[in-house]
Amino acid sequence: IDGTKKIDIINKYNANGGVVLMAQKELIGRALKEGEFSFELRDVNGNVLQTKTNAMDGTVTFDEIFYMQEDLKASPITYTINEVKSDHESITYDEHIETIEVTLKDDGAGNMIATPDKNSTNVKFTNIYEAEGEVRISAKTTLKNRKLQEGEFSFRLIDVSGRILQTKTNAADGSILFDPIHYTLDD
Repeated sequence: IDGTKKIDIINKYNANGGVVLMAQKELIGRALKEGEFSFELRDVNGNVLQTKTNAMDGTVTFDEIFYMQEDLKASPITYTINEVKSDHESITYDEHIETIEVTLKDDGAGNMIATPDKNSTNVKFTNIYEAEGEVRISAKTTLKNRKLQEGEFSFRLIDVSGRILQTKTNAADGSILFDPIHYTLDD
């Protein structure tokens, strides 16, 4: 190189890094199944970025979100997590929306440190499972040597402790039909 040309050397610095956002799913009333519930991670404008389901232990783990140097000016970056409600009639869904802010910091060594203001222990969605049903007990009586009359005999439905739950009489054909007994998970 002759001394007449000037050479410019430009160094470009860039920091990058990522964060994994998580939530916790709890189901009251029965055991949780893997992949049973879905969750959406949204940006500040409400756009769905990712949809994930729960693991067997209830954790919900979103894919890592990567940040570059230019993302630093938008810090803190706001996200929301919500549960996607399905049509399962026996489950009462947690409809709240969690807001998470991720603060970015350049450590000066090329690493973008992304720190969420909440972790999975702070982002929790709790649903309640409630099953119910009923049983209708019926019986039949017969009478020998003459025709059975409607309402001629009374019959009691008694629980194991001896408490009388219902008393019914027979129909003309001998059938006895008790009122339905309703059950819930508490039973």
